[in-house]
Amino acid sequence: MSIGFGENLKAAFDQAKAALMLKGIPEDTAPGLFVKDTLWTEDIILVQPQ
Repeated sequence: MSIGFGENLKAAFDQAKAALMLKGIPEDTAPGLFVKDTLWTEDIILVQPQ
């Protein structure tokens, strides 16, 4: 949901992962975020709110 509100990729992923942890998903089965070393997830914004 954060992606739709203009959050950067890292913040949106971290919030989604935290939501999974609150639902009781074991951390060892939680998804991971894998990006190229040359990309900064803090700089990637997929949707700009109007």
